[in-house]
Amino acid sequence: MDRTLLRPMLHLYFWAIPGSNQRGVNILVHSLSLQSSLKNHFEHLSTPREGKKEKNSRY
Repeated sequence: MDRTLLRPMLHLYFWAIPGSNQRGVNILVHSLSLQSSLKNHFEHLSTPREGKKEKNSRY
């Protein structure tokens, strides 16, 4: 995610939801960590495994 977008989004987030900031932070952190873990997962899937050659590779 673009860092220049993140700051105003956080500002909007906190001003739009007064009183439930802690829950908002938890949700935001959770979604960000979920995004990064998904990204890592897909990068892991897309990297070719060493030593194992597939006979009928479609790529």
